[in-house]
Amino acid sequence: MIPIHAGIILAAGVGNRFQSDKPKQYFTIDDKPILFYTIQSMLKASILDRIIIVFSKPYLEYGDNMIKETFSLQEQTRIHVCAGGETRQESLYNGVLYAQQTFDAPQLKIVSHDAARPLLPEEVIDENIALIQPGKSVDTVRRVYDTMLYKDESGKIDFIDRDRLFSGLTPQSFYAHDYLNAYEQLGDTHSTYTCACSLMAAAGYEILLYITNHPIHKVTVPEDATIIKQHLKEWAL
Repeated sequence: MIPIHAGIILAAGVGNRFQSDKPKQYFTIDDKPILFYTIQSMLKASILDRIIIVFSKPYLEYGDNMIKETFSLQEQTRIHVCAGGETRQESLYNGVLYAQQTFDAPQLKIVSHDAARPLLPEEVIDENIALIQPGKSVDTVRRVYDTMLYKDESGKIDFIDRDRLFSGLTPQSFYAHDYLNAYEQLGDTHSTYTCACSLMAAAGYEILLYITNHPIHKVTVPEDATIIKQHLKEWAL
C-alpha cells in the first residue's frame, strides 16, 4: 500500500501581534502575500501529493481567488482549500479530516505547517515524512544556543541546561488517523492544546524531534517581514 503525503497550511489565524488591519499571512512582500511564498515552498516539495490550505471562513473566497489568479493550472491541481474552525486546533482538525475524507488513504501522512513561516526548505519536508511512524508525531525544532535563565515565584534565578532545550517550529507531521484519534480521545479539551504535537502527547503519543539548523522564520511582528524579504532574495540567488 503506497502512502499518500499531504501538506496542510494553517492560514486561518488572526495574528493580533502583527498590528495590521488584516491577518499577517496576507501582508504583501514584493506585491505577493506571505501565504503565497508558503504555498510556493510546499509546491516545490515533489514528495507532497496534495496541499490543503485552511482558511478562516471570512477569507475562504479571497483565498480561493488568490490561488486561481496566482498559480498555474497544473499547480492548482495539487491545491485544495477548506474552512477552519474557531481555534488553531479546530482548524487543523478540519484540514486533517478533509484530507482523510478526500483521499481515503489508510496510510495518509500529514505535514502541517504555519502559513506565517514562508521559508520552508524541501529537505525539511522530506525529513519530516521520513520520520513519521505509527503512534508517533514529528516536531521540527531548533537547538537553543543562548544562555537560558528561569525566575521562580520567590524571585530566585536558576540557569537552565540549554542542551536540553529546543525552540519549536513547524512543520509537525503524523499519520492522519493517529491525529484524528488523539483529537477525539481528548474530547472538549482539545482546544487547550496549541499544536498537533502537544495534543498528541496529551493523548499518549510519542513525540519525535527533527532537529534542524534552518531558521524557518515566523512572521509575528511587522519587523519580521523585513527579515523574510531579505531571505527570499537569498533564496532566489
